[in-house]
Amino acid sequence: RTEVTLDDIAREINPIVRGWIAYYGQYSRSALYPMARYINETLYVWFKRKYKRFRKRLGQARLFVAKIARENRKLFVHWQLGNGTELA
Repeated sequence: RTEVTLDDIAREINPIVRGWIAYYGQYSRSALYPMARYINETLYVWFKRKYKRFRKRLGQARLFVAKIARENRKLFVHWQLGNGTELA
């Protein structure tokens, strides 16, 4: 669904991710790393579909998501826990 915005995606998944963090974060913080990585990988793929300039450039999509994460860490819950692209 390329008609949705990044804010729409964040609004949709943040409550779910917040619940996972609340549950798994109490017992095993390391269990959150694969979850954060999966969400970021999904965002890379979404950017590749939404923006023509990223279609064949996964590396550029990753850099663009990392830039957004640095500039707007509050957009996604899992970005608030770490350095933006990875959990700390």
